[in-house]
Amino acid sequence: MMKPPIWIVKDKVNFRDIISDENKYVTAWFDIVKHLLIEPARRLADPEKVTDRGIALLTLELSFFEPFGSIITGESSEGASQRTFSIGLKEFAEWAKTKGFIGDKELEILSVIGTGSNPNVLYSFGRCGLMHSMTMKGGFVFIDAVQTGKYSITDLRYNIAYKNGNNIAETDSILLVDPWRLLNQIEMFVEDFQSKLRQTPRSDVQYINFKKTFERSFVDPGKAYFGVQGS
Repeated sequence: MMKPPIWIVKDKVNFRDIISDENKYVTAWFDIVKHLLIEPARRLADPEKVTDRGIALLTLELSFFEPFGSIITGESSEGASQRTFSIGLKEFAEWAKTKGFIGDKELEILSVIGTGSNPNVLYSFGRCGLMHSMTMKGGFVFIDAVQTGKYSITDLRYNIAYKNGNNIAETDSILLVDPWRLLNQIEMFVEDFQSKLRQTPRSDVQYINFKKTFERSFVDPGKAYFGVQGS
């Protein structure tokens, strides 16, 4: 009996569709992001803007940047989660700045390739706080449910007292994130990126890295599942 697909997106694409046809890779990646991330996020985004719904929405949005960083580098994020997330976020931030969606200061903050001693704020206090503790840590990142910020991600000069070890310290500013505006921008960014990728020669490093990560993440598991010999 033929094995059923172990993953499928909206009855459009599954492992069997892509394991032997590289021409479908970009479309498959776009469908995965659209239907496994963007569409569920859209459901969370409606019908009202409240902080708790915004936290759930931001959690989904922040799950995009680490796997996208792997698409950019061609490398697994294992053992390099913050670095890979930071690379994906930096690519998005540079695009967002060209569209006027963030300012110079926000670009500077979001472009930090985080390390243990110099963390990326959105990774360490947003992504890790939400993924590990279901809350945002450190008094640095806040949900903007009433469009206080100028941008979808706004550096706001607003000191907040927070606990730093056994001491009480103050932030110089906070990062105010509007997940509703950010969702629209991530969707636009993904569409722009897949359009650019379609026009990229297969000999180009950008396509080579995309292919390496896509095959490692989706094609190779599909081949193993169906018992197809690797090329």
